[in-house]
Amino acid sequence: MDNNNQDQRSTRGDDRNPLVRALYHHYSDTAYHRSAATIEREKTLFWGIPFNRWTMFPTAFIFQAICGSLYTWSVFNDPIDAYIYGTTADPVTGKPAPIKHNAPITFYIAVGCFGLSSAINGPWLERHGPRLAAIVGSTLFFLGNMIAAIGIRAKTMALVYFGYGLLGGAGLGLCYISPVSALQKWFPDKRGLAAGFAVCGFGAGSIVFAKVPGPLTAEVGLPLTFVTLGCSYFAAMLLCAFIFRVPPPNFQVNGMDMYRNKVNANGDVETNQEEKAAAQLRDPGTTMNLSDAIFSKEYRFIYLMFFGNSIAGLVFLSRLANIVKDIFGKDASTAATIVAINGGFNLGGRLFFSSVSDRLGRKNSFFVMLLSQ
Repeated sequence: MDNNNQDQRSTRGDDRNPLVRALYHHYSDTAYHRSAATIEREKTLFWGIPFNRWTMFPTAFIFQAICGSLYTWSVFNDPIDAYIYGTTADPVTGKPAPIKHNAPITFYIAVGCFGLSSAINGPWLERHGPRLAAIVGSTLFFLGNMIAAIGIRAKTMALVYFGYGLLGGAGLGLCYISPVSALQKWFPDKRGLAAGFAVCGFGAGSIVFAKVPGPLTAEVGLPLTFVTLGCSYFAAMLLCAFIFRVPPPNFQVNGMDMYRNKVNANGDVETNQEEKAAAQLRDPGTTMNLSDAIFSKEYRFIYLMFFGNSIAGLVFLSRLANIVKDIFGKDASTAATIVAINGGFNLGGRLFFSSVSDRLGRKNSFFVMLLSQ
């Protein structure tokens, strides 16, 4: 067998490495099977109210806003460290300051688990639908908040790491991709806008929830703050999850099916070979399936680009409130306001660039984004 055939077999997972075969199978099987009864039920919401695809927009926004509470973690850093480790007088200002500063590690764990969960569970979401994925993710996030509350009450930072960092981060990763996947299927004619509107809710969460922990902690204490927020998040996320669904198999809008294939008046996918060949020449990647794309060299470069682009911002976010207080000498309320303002720009950027990408194209939009940074 020549080298080309060996490379082709390796790319397709047809080799003796069981891990590669398992990964290839996991990322190849993305079919979502539903019964006729399920498809019929999903035509309505609660109490027989007809489902409209535009319902997905506000639902996804609210769901993502709750997920975006992750970006407000820095407002918890000092309160958690002070509660668990105690305080001492700051040598410069003389004000009480935590003895140790380990709370930001929770954010790093959560973000890492967030990314891994999104990457690993994407095909599982496609196979089982956004509703189940959102319910599972919401449950993990709820449990994470409860365990974090127990850890704070017991003054055990390891439980905070495990609860909010590991379980909460993994749950949020699954929650994050659930509405995005569904929205893009309902709006194949506006994929950029749909994805952008969904994920811009993540930035909105920073605006809404950055100012909540301070007053709530003053009223009920730090452990019960996590219990209160966790229960509130869980109730709202479950309500949103039951609205999530994907289009029926015969869905089409503006001459496209849910996968952006052109369909004719009879609902059949058009097979214009000349246009298909031209499209493949313009963008050869359109012919790749998910597994081939993930194992490709181009994907690795894209992954490195995203990793390098996001890591600095995430490190900054993990200590944003601390930076405002420690370097600029502002109080906790001002620090929370800065976190909220940062969330506003996060929201605007997500919505603006995703909407523009429908006109400029994805690659050109990335050039503009990276240059603007």
